Amino acid sequence: MNFWGDLKVRTKMMTLVMISCLGLVLVGSIGMINLSRMNQEEQTLSDGITQTAVLQDLKNEFLTMRLDLVYLLSLKDTAKAKEKTEDFESRAAAVRKGVQFYEKCDIEPSERRKIQDFRALFEKYVDQGKILAEKAAAIQRAVSAEALDEAVSFATGQLAPLYQKPAKLVAELVDAHLKEGVDVRKASAADFQHTRRIMLAIILFVALGTFVGGFLITNSVVGPLKEVFATLRRVADGFLGARCTVVSKEKRVPSPLAGEGQGEGEVAYSELMAASPTLLPPPVKGGGMLPSRNCGMNLCKA
Repeated sequence: MNFWGDLKVRTKMMTLVMISCLGLVLVGSIGMINLSRMNQEEQTLSDGITQTAVLQDLKNEFLTMRLDLVYLLSLKDTAKAKEKTEDFESRAAAVRKGVQFYEKCDIEPSERRKIQDFRALFEKYVDQGKILAEKAAAIQRAVSAEALDEAVSFATGQLAPLYQKPAKLVAELVDAHLKEGVDVRKASAADFQHTRRIMLAIILFVALGTFVGGFLITNSVVGPLKEVFATLRRVADGFLGARCTVVSKEKRVPSPLAGEGQGEGEVAYSELMAASPTLLPPPVKGGGMLPSRNCGMNLCKA
């Protein structure tokens, strides 16, 4: 059964249009989904960059605080020592502000535990750093070698160990965020390539389906027309028994000229005359063949 050939031309055209529209909807839907996913990934990447920058600032500020304490032990100028003490306190306030900002971010539980541990250890370091600053100020006032030895012993024995663990925690957080940013970027690139391949496949499929559908529709219309016109030429040449086979579900209206008692050739001729009265010569009584056009021209010459 020729299912495609049995369909009406209008149905074929509507099918082709529906396939094209479906392809457009698929491509548009996949594009919108991919854009939404890319927007989320970009937002995640942007948040990660911001958090990494905050953590890097914490790391740098904490290191600068340590250098301030080292300079306090070597400075002889009271004004410069006071400047370093104030810088130590201002950077400690900046670190606290950064920690508060980071804790408000959408972070993993493991990261939240690390930043809480960092804050607790950081506060201990700040407290001990203030004690060292007081010892350094006493050294500058008394200019005592014993006070200097005591301050150095305090710095190396009690204060220095307090720096290692919080510095390591914030460094681990920075490295984790950098790795996460790289992973998000790779995942985004992989999703983009995968979506692009799917969209290209859909576009090619729709284009091929449209081409094949158009080709089949054209053949379903042009083929029967060629057969009909070939039959018309045969009838015009006098072969009234010529017939054409056109398989279609289109409604056929009987010709009013095909009355009872007409021969098969006369019925076909009557139907053709009803369609175009000027196309064929007048019929011959009794059926049979009509003189061809060439024959008529030869008789006239004779």
